Amino acid sequence: MPAITLSGLVQRVDQRLELQWEAQLATDPVLTDGDAGNDAIHSLVGHMNVIYPHKIQILGQDEITYLKALHAATLEDILQRLTSHNTTAIIFADDQAPDARITASASASNIAVLKCRQTADEAIELIQQLLRDLITNQVIVHGVFMEVIGIGVLITGASGIGKSELALELLSRGHRLIADDAPQFSSGAPNSVTGTCPRALQDFMEVRGLGILNVRAMFGDSAIKRKKDLRLVVELQEMSDKQLAHVERVSVSQKRNILGVDLPLVTIPVAPGRNLAIIVESAARNQILLNKGYNAAEAFSRQQRSIMENPES
Repeated sequence: MPAITLSGLVQRVDQRLELQWEAQLATDPVLTDGDAGNDAIHSLVGHMNVIYPHKIQILGQDEITYLKALHAATLEDILQRLTSHNTTAIIFADDQAPDARITASASASNIAVLKCRQTADEAIELIQQLLRDLITNQVIVHGVFMEVIGIGVLITGASGIGKSELALELLSRGHRLIADDAPQFSSGAPNSVTGTCPRALQDFMEVRGLGILNVRAMFGDSAIKRKKDLRLVVELQEMSDKQLAHVERVSVSQKRNILGVDLPLVTIPVAPGRNLAIIVESAARNQILLNKGYNAAEAFSRQQRSIMENPES
């Protein structure tokens, strides 16, 4: 897999971690060439460690308080080890203002400095998870993954919005379940993401009010699919009647990035009286047409334009 650079990592965690550059480098340092294993992830990022320096050193409230209490000579020695050749970046967590002495020492050693509002533990967990996903080329996404009209559809949305209930209705209409709750996706071929079910969850799904259901036992072997390429992401979004009235009638092209692949995203409002199963089926059919080169919205626009230009034809 391609090398993972510092700027690439920052870009990928930006929405969840809100990292801000305090001192950016002219060159983009490489964190790993992609061949590192899971054991190496913990050595890449962690709390401040001057004995075995991480490539990304996280400084939270406790670390900053400790450094400020040191005598000048001791602090100088710590900074020298902190900005050793192994360190690539220093992140000030807990919304801490970057210490001028640390920033100056980092800049002199060609080390990037960033800050974030999250706690040190939250920053470490998020970065380690992302690195694990990038290195193993796998990610688990919360949702239900199904084969609908022959294509892989990932149904996402807030907890309790009705993803499993919708999946159950789709199953009763003859579609197939791949994974409930935690489908695992991997990227092999370029621009391709394949979803499977973790072994511990195979054949089962959970529906509020009913509990755990064995889909294979209830619907038969044909209701289960082992794996499928992901072609469409459907996000369920709860809306009131007032909000629903303001939804754009002409859909806007949206994307969901999973493992570096931009996938079509359709947002479906959830409101009383809407038959979500039929809507998801229609979204899948429409995506099949889009994959074949036919765009209904563009065809509709052409038709309207033609009528306006030739009203009597």
